[in-house]
Amino acid sequence: MTLQSTQQLDCPNCGRSQEVTIWRSVNVTLDPSLRELLAERRINAFRCDACDFAAYLGVPLLYHDMQRRFCVQFYPAEAIADDDFIARFEPSVPTSMKSFPDVPLEYLAQPHLVFDMDDLLHCVEFFERLLPVAAGDEGLGGARTL
Repeated sequence: MTLQSTQQLDCPNCGRSQEVTIWRSVNVTLDPSLRELLAERRINAFRCDACDFAAYLGVPLLYHDMQRRFCVQFYPAEAIADDDFIARFEPSVPTSMKSFPDVPLEYLAQPHLVFDMDDLLHCVEFFERLLPVAAGDEGLGGARTL
């Protein structure tokens, strides 16, 4: 499942307000183009239309590959020092999946955790090379490398 929303954000450099897509979860089996957007660092990225200021939006993101049956949960590194995050953290349930408690996909209960976008991209590449496409899922589309 892919979860996204659109929000108005003000540029921290020039103050101009613009619409930005915030991604909480990407399912690259249902929408393979999201994998390319992630590889191009265009997911949860802000670029000001007025002054060209660019920054990454540090929001949690779940990467989900149903074909290979793996997921990687990204949290911004700042979360490690956040006492509230640590207090409410449940390692067996990705934040973006808590609203879907009846999802029967066992591997979603044990996501690989990363705190850096480079690590997320490396994990994706590693798991794609390591894990074959699950039997019966070949028709869902081919894999590409980062």
